[in-house]
Amino acid sequence: MRFIIDRDEFLKGLLNASRIIQAKSLDPILNYLKLELNDHQLEITGSNGDLSILTTIPYFLNEKQIIRDTSEGAILVNSKLITEIVKRVDGNEIKFDVMDESIARIEAENSNFKLNVIRASEYREFDFEKTGIEVRLFTKDFLDAINEVGFCASQKDGRAILTAINIECNSQTLTFTATDGARLGRKELRVENSELFNVNVPAKALLEAARSVGNEEEISLFIADKKVIIALANTVLNSKLIPEQYPNVKNIIPKTFNYYLEVNANEILNAMSRVSLFSTERENIVKLTMQEGKIVVSSKSQQTGSAEEELSLFKFTGDRLEISFNCDYVSGAIRALKSQDVLISFIGEMKPFTVVDKNNDSVIQLITPVRTY
Repeated sequence: MRFIIDRDEFLKGLLNASRIIQAKSLDPILNYLKLELNDHQLEITGSNGDLSILTTIPYFLNEKQIIRDTSEGAILVNSKLITEIVKRVDGNEIKFDVMDESIARIEAENSNFKLNVIRASEYREFDFEKTGIEVRLFTKDFLDAINEVGFCASQKDGRAILTAINIECNSQTLTFTATDGARLGRKELRVENSELFNVNVPAKALLEAARSVGNEEEISLFIADKKVIIALANTVLNSKLIPEQYPNVKNIIPKTFNYYLEVNANEILNAMSRVSLFSTERENIVKLTMQEGKIVVSSKSQQTGSAEEELSLFKFTGDRLEISFNCDYVSGAIRALKSQDVLISFIGEMKPFTVVDKNNDSVIQLITPVRTY
């Protein structure tokens, strides 16, 4: 196996495929990347066991030759070492030459490395075949959906199903839902695909797909029984599905409310950021006190003190209400909407409340309040 390749494109491909590789894998072979050169492209595969990425570098890109002087083959290289070598060397091109399937010689300008490699046959087989129900989405719609709900998925592995984003297709509506039990995000998209499905995709897989997006206008999701394939222009991701049943969240989003607060997004974000300096140390809790003509954001701590701030840009409808919540959850919900003004709707002090853009009902953020004394 031999090739000379554009350094920048090689580094981009290595970084893309190695990003998911864990520092300490239970399977040592997953510390390696698979490089496979065929007659029209270099394929780089990386995996952590649950999520796999195949990224390709073509011989020619926009009429510029990227790869030349080739001899086809496949080999496994240490992910960290190959990436760091390519990152640190000078020059516009990298020469990669495998000698007797055990050592790869890497040359760039005045640098010369000999890197131990492993036969490609030692690597796991990963299925990147695009099978199952295909759903095509505009890239912007996909990115918006993942960014608007993905942060609501649990970061803890205690309950695997809560680390997923549920994707359901029903009557040409594609719904993305994520919850960690204390907050929920839901996004609806219109799609041409009318086939029904309901799957749980690990949020990490969809977030990685979002990070891998380049200049492509569309992406495709292929939904199969046990896997999802996410196909971009030069990258394909394979993720296992989480087989558990997703929590029934359809009926927990309130349909009627007793209190409404329209508020400037930047003002309430800045106010919460300032007063949360004195919030409860373990949980970033702030309190919102609302009444006609006056809205106060406050927090207090027995150890450090207290703070409060009045808002000036708002419209409140309802009787006096006090409600406490995790500041990080509400801030994340508001930022995800990317709206200048937001509508926060309440039922009562201990009932879940929603955060929405009143001009766009395709996204709903639901927050559970906390009890304070």
